[in-house]
Amino acid sequence: MVVKAVGSEGKWRRYIWASYFLREKGVDVPSMRLSPVSLPELDLFLIFEEYLPGEALSSLGDPRGEILEKVAGAIRKFHSIESEKWGVPAKGLKSKGFFKRHLRKIEKWSQGDARLYREISRRGWIKKLVRKLEKVERRYQMTHGDLHGENIMVSDRICFIDLVRSGFGSCVKDLVRFDVWERRRWGTRVIFHSYLRDVEDPLLEEKLKLFFLGEFVRRRDLEWVKDALWRLLEKEELS
Repeated sequence: MVVKAVGSEGKWRRYIWASYFLREKGVDVPSMRLSPVSLPELDLFLIFEEYLPGEALSSLGDPRGEILEKVAGAIRKFHSIESEKWGVPAKGLKSKGFFKRHLRKIEKWSQGDARLYREISRRGWIKKLVRKLEKVERRYQMTHGDLHGENIMVSDRICFIDLVRSGFGSCVKDLVRFDVWERRRWGTRVIFHSYLRDVEDPLLEEKLKLFFLGEFVRRRDLEWVKDALWRLLEKEELS
């Protein structure tokens, strides 16, 4: 059994919902063993979940290609669960305006740099892209919310842990976060190319641009964003 501390009732409720929901859909995630225990003096809740054997993906060193293919397939299966509605039993998560809210975050993150904020504000293509995505994006994929190598367990199967941020949204957010955490490791490129090979989404490249733009604004590192996009999409240049 593994004990995990979470900071609010909303988080543990989402954690439990995600655990039951994903296991019903055939995704390997830990089951809950006991009811959460409240620690009001620390403003925490303790969750008791199943122990999953195996090693974290990020600790494997140099895994074989077949393992990376299995990881890509497991992530794709996670994201293949779709909903026309948001469907998450937690406040503050709404499907309408998902990309608009991300644009507002980009603008907020850029306010600490006057020159950067002016550049972001002048980029008409960003707002056009957001309007376009808001019109066509009517389905939402199940996302992990904190996807990186420490939360992917590898044994004879691929399992996902730490579901506190799981819910319906855009799978691109998971992909960008995974690259942010794992970009200096061996397998990111292999996993992404395997993942993207079977994904049919004509707007995927534009979604990646929008979310990597957010990372650029947070990090003030345009070269990092260009490198990440080139590697994921195998492009020679970023327009």
